[in-house]
Amino acid sequence: MKRRVLILTSYVTGHGHKSITNALEVELSKYENIEFKSVEAFEFGGKVGLRIGKMYAPIIRTSEDMWKFIYAMSATEPHLVKSVVKRIIKRKFNKLVDEFNPDIIVTVHPAFNSA
Repeated sequence: MKRRVLILTSYVTGHGHKSITNALEVELSKYENIEFKSVEAFEFGGKVGLRIGKMYAPIIRTSEDMWKFIYAMSATEPHLVKSVVKRIIKRKFNKLVDEFNPDIIVTVHPAFNSA
């Protein structure tokens, strides 16, 4: 019986998450008893979610005050951030989990760890 691993990643926010995902995929592909699927987690939020993910790099490079606000909000109000992310991704995420039926879910992007 194959074990299933679902990897929540982001290909649109930068190369760090993509590199981690690629390394996991290389290692997991060495095992015949493991099936894995990597997904762009921002796509769970539809066009808006994907747009938010794509805004990450421009915000941290050109809008220091905006980045400070986002960082402070996530540090001081994590339940709010978690609640918003959960609400945005819930339907599509649950559908994927029902379809793929993973034994474990690995997140390589912190926005999806608690949501």
